[in-house]
Amino acid sequence: MQFRTRRPRTARHWLAIAVVVVTMLLGLWPAIVLFDTEQLIFGLPALVTWSVIVTVLTSVAMVVVNGLGVHGTDEVPEPPEPGDDARASEAASGAHRREES
Repeated sequence: MQFRTRRPRTARHWLAIAVVVVTMLLGLWPAIVLFDTEQLIFGLPALVTWSVIVTVLTSVAMVVVNGLGVHGTDEVPEPPEPGDDARASEAASGAHRREES
């Protein structure tokens, strides 16, 4: 299996990454320390309430990323096989996108 990495190319992709990273940062240790108190919020300890909020925010982040139209590997065609000149020229010209539409 060949491993390839891709960098975000559009503002939508960068926004999707930002949404996911911010959501992850909200659930990490420095943020949790702020809510590790004995105070009750809605009848639950603050840390439990914060955990529920982070879970809901994670779901919202997934809906937002899906709404942005960022769908992962569906946007990138498979790399051409070595020696397959027809497929390489097709990938370079973008003909594969016209066939799918």
